[in-house]
Amino acid sequence: MVVSWRHICGLFLGVCLTGPLAGTIAQAEPVAEAAAPSVVQIVVTGEAHTTNALEQLVRELVAELPVRLEWSGSRAIDPRQVLAQHANERRVLVRAWVDLSDANRAKIYVANGDSERFIVRFVPEPNGYDAVAREALGQIVESSIAAFVARGDAGISREDAVQKVAHENPSNLAVIAQPPPEKLHEQPRPRSVGAPSNPLLDLGLAYQGALIDSSKTLQHGGALILGTSLAATASGPRFVLRASAGYRAKARLDDEKIGLGLSAEMARLAVGLEGDATRRLALGALVGGGLDVVSVEPVARSAATRAHASARNVEPFLSLMGTVKLRLTSGLALGLALGAELDLSHPAYGVEGASGLTPVFTPWLVRPTVVLGLFAGFGGRHDEIE
Repeated sequence: MVVSWRHICGLFLGVCLTGPLAGTIAQAEPVAEAAAPSVVQIVVTGEAHTTNALEQLVRELVAELPVRLEWSGSRAIDPRQVLAQHANERRVLVRAWVDLSDANRAKIYVANGDSERFIVRFVPEPNGYDAVAREALGQIVESSIAAFVARGDAGISREDAVQKVAHENPSNLAVIAQPPPEKLHEQPRPRSVGAPSNPLLDLGLAYQGALIDSSKTLQHGGALILGTSLAATASGPRFVLRASAGYRAKARLDDEKIGLGLSAEMARLAVGLEGDATRRLALGALVGGGLDVVSVEPVARSAATRAHASARNVEPFLSLMGTVKLRLTSGLALGLALGAELDLSHPAYGVEGASGLTPVFTPWLVRPTVVLGLFAGFGGRHDEIE
């Protein structure tokens, strides 16, 4: 093959051009992207028990969004503060104000980080801020935040927001146009998801039952349950303490020689941990113990058998339960507990003869147990708004 001078010059020029380019590519360093804003600041005013319940609900609803909530209270919310322009803090993604000072009308203002786009809602609440109303308001706040998370230009412009606010407050139109006062709000006390929580009380009415022997005899009845939970952080696992008292209706056991009627008053105390699997579903485990006061009513089933008098026995138990809680609303939940109880007294019932006691009924030492209840929540997981 004949290599011409033209080929040699072309090859030399290609090497010269490729060398600097390759060096440039090799030495190029990636530019770190700035961290995206993720903070959602919410200011609220209203009665403490209402705003506490709403805060708990909103935190649950936005738990799956890539944001960090900062919740604070104020004596009042002035529309001038809402509509004021804010310096573009890179960490703040959304600002929101929830005014529940009017018992029959809620005012919700949500803005993007630089307060140029707004979502404004005025919601009549003729029945006050009950659980249903709080659920609806929480959904509005969560969907507004989600809209700005998805698009920074969601909502309406500042000019349109001013018109909506002025229409809601026609007598204050001139005031709304003025600059906001410098110190209207109390100093906000940010509370992020990692803040400690207040105890949450649960009061429940439950069905509970246990299989007591191999013939699948079910002893069941109602129970009243009082529980409390406390977490070191609002998003962490919760320590649970639960007490219950109930009654198990008479269960009938029959043999050829003897029959028994067993009923019981029961009391239990248990401790454990509970954590959120989703924003509405919580899983946990409880370990504890208690006492059953068992009423035993023997019945003779044949002429050759004579029944003892009725008696009341105290039987100690240990228990281990797994729990599932489904939140129906911010203050109402459905609870299910499955597990087993260990009867430490291990009783046996039988017929006395010349050769001694012949066992007839021997309840299981370990008894499968179920508890299904409806729970109302009181208090809140987070600090009260001062």
